[in-house]
Amino acid sequence: MSRRLGRGAAADAVAVLGTFLVVGLLCGLLWWLLVEPAEYTGGPGGGLTMNELELSQRFNADGWYSVIALVVGFFSGLALIWWRSRNLLLTTLLLLPGAGVAALAMARVGGALGPEEPDVASLAAQQGESVPVEL
Repeated sequence: MSRRLGRGAAADAVAVLGTFLVVGLLCGLLWWLLVEPAEYTGGPGGGLTMNELELSQRFNADGWYSVIALVVGFFSGLALIWWRSRNLLLTTLLLLPGAGVAALAMARVGGALGPEEPDVASLAAQQGESVPVEL
């Protein structure tokens, strides 16, 4: 009997963590599609500046990340508890590491699809040229 319980627990862990991984990957894609990155402007001597409007766009990207993660995470957590209700305590305990997996996957996908780091792009930027900020 305990061997059967072990298999059920392992199946729950794979289902919950795997689902959160897929959800995180899809959320990273959605985040990248919804956010227009802020931009630095090349200044004299190779320096970069950012005006107030661009700075607000930078916070906008963080806001979208939070909203997407909160809404999708809440509903996927509820769906997982309903779907894997055989062992409710284990499923509930797996939601926290699952959320961490989803958050990491979302950040990695958004970062990989978004613009490169401005430090790298700024090396080639001329005065007045725009350099996008990474997600």
